[in-house]
Amino acid sequence: MKTLKIQSMVLKDLINFKINGRAPKWRIGTFEDNIAVTDDQVIFFIPKNEFFIRVDGTTLTSDSISDVVQGKDDAEDFEFINRIEIIKKTNACVLAPILTNAKYKMNVMIDKKYFDFFENYCHFKATTPSSVVFVYEDDKLVGAVMPYLR
Repeated sequence: MKTLKIQSMVLKDLINFKINGRAPKWRIGTFEDNIAVTDDQVIFFIPKNEFFIRVDGTTLTSDSISDVVQGKDDAEDFEFINRIEIIKKTNACVLAPILTNAKYKMNVMIDKKYFDFFENYCHFKATTPSSVVFVYEDDKLVGAVMPYLR
């Protein structure tokens, strides 16, 4: 996982909050031995020793994170099939990488802006096309991404 890229994005958001008073997009909390960072579409799990932003208060509870990741043990493997679909929205287009599960003939899409925060060797798991997509690197859960639904 590209932890420095994630922290840079979070830090810019927090600075913007301090300067402009705009509510921060990212919320930070702790979960197991990690710092959890979310914008409600993705949760990144960053090891505490790799998180360099000092956080005095957290706005995210471990219970709310537990609710999101509760199905991870039942999830099936999905693989990226090297195809990205362009989905037109009202004011923009979303690039959605397609993940597939051959056994159940299911496809799931996630927003490419989140896909790029994970390493190329990561692998994905989900239970249904509309469920949370779990992201693993070296068999360690490093993220959970909401699927992109049309």
